Amino acid sequence: MATVPQTPIDKAAEGIAIVGLSCRFAGCQDVKSYWRRILSGERAFSENDAARRYLSRDPSQFSHLPTAWGAFLRDLWQVSPSALPSGGAQTLSPEHALACELVQQALKDAPDSVRAVRHDRVGLVVGMASQMDTASANWFQLGIGIDQTIETLRSCFPHGTTEQFESIRASLAASLPRYDSRTAQSLLSHAMLPVLAGRFDINGPAYAVNSGSTSSHIAIISAAGDLACGRADLAVVCGVRGAVTPQYMMPYARLGVLSKSDAMHPYGRDADGVLLGEGGGALVMRRLSDAIRDGDRIYAVFRSGASAAGGAKNGVGLSASLKAACGDIQASSIELVEGEGAAIAQEDRDEVRALSAAWGADARQGSAALGSSTGIIGHTGPSSGMAGVVKAALAIHNRVIPPSQEASSPGGQLKLGETPFYLNMAPRPWIHDDLGSPRRAAVCALTREGFGAAILLEQAARIR
Repeated sequence: MATVPQTPIDKAAEGIAIVGLSCRFAGCQDVKSYWRRILSGERAFSENDAARRYLSRDPSQFSHLPTAWGAFLRDLWQVSPSALPSGGAQTLSPEHALACELVQQALKDAPDSVRAVRHDRVGLVVGMASQMDTASANWFQLGIGIDQTIETLRSCFPHGTTEQFESIRASLAASLPRYDSRTAQSLLSHAMLPVLAGRFDINGPAYAVNSGSTSSHIAIISAAGDLACGRADLAVVCGVRGAVTPQYMMPYARLGVLSKSDAMHPYGRDADGVLLGEGGGALVMRRLSDAIRDGDRIYAVFRSGASAAGGAKNGVGLSASLKAACGDIQASSIELVEGEGAAIAQEDRDEVRALSAAWGADARQGSAALGSSTGIIGHTGPSSGMAGVVKAALAIHNRVIPPSQEASSPGGQLKLGETPFYLNMAPRPWIHDDLGSPRRAAVCALTREGFGAAILLEQAARIR
């Protein structure tokens, strides 16, 4: 399998500064509440009422669900009218409205100096994958489902009249929500670009990345490449996972990867599958030299990143990505790893083995804390990389090693005692020799298809 296009950035003298953050996930209104939840370890899972009707069905049926649990935004889908473009919520899908709110909050969080950047020098990258949300299901029913239903009725009742069947067709169509430009938007990942670009007057390079759960990772890497190569002077990156409907959960159930419990257990003894989460985040990035010149607050520095397709599900892509991201630095200088955390025993084991391979045989045991936000906010798919980068950037900025949810019951199959990794029991100060290399964290992903991605963050030299 060919390697996924990647943009390794390894300019230690330059670097890319993260100067603005925002996020919204289950139980987390903003960055502050997300960080509090990370430190407390409080999980944000709940049941989806609409999914309960599918629990009692025959497990052999595609429509059967083994769980109604997930990490849902619920009331947090509400956004401020000030974040929306002209026309407001009436013209936008919920996902696009949330993206507007996230970008607005990230720009507000960034220093005043970013507002002086010319609009044609501001880039925009969005990480978002199409999914079976309410609009998609509605499209299927209007475009195909009703026709199939009528044909089935015709075969069952051959003596029915055309008028009768057309009356049934009209009744079925009337029972569905109205399908308009608002609902049509969610079928097109790139449709978010003109919404955000128009609302925030962004006139630089803009594109969408659809690469499953590595979408936000690659979006961030690509934006850093635009900045490093001079195609933009400021980059806004947004990653969003839309509404998790019962229909969207069904393929995961069919694959047998949904957890049957009310929580996810990444790297834990009780790991039995994923629970899906909603939400997203946004970053504002600029070249480190510009941020230092303007006296910006810097959460963390993007040092490098890469992605690769390993061609198998054993972690080759992740190992290759992390090695490429590290470049000429030693992986052993990384003290915090925010991982995929699929909470599937085999996949967690593959991930730990892949990370260990990147560290090498001489790595010191128990030198890097391993964790995943999935244990708190579920697996947020295309926005999972944003959740990881925001978490790692806050850890660097606050000089705190966050806890891992499963520290008290790690998965025995991981054999962590033979690896460079450990699960941190409770929040603790990130003690570090400031005379040596900066504090470093890696944000990694490993998909079921074998795709890997890695982002390397570090503390800015001037604030060590």
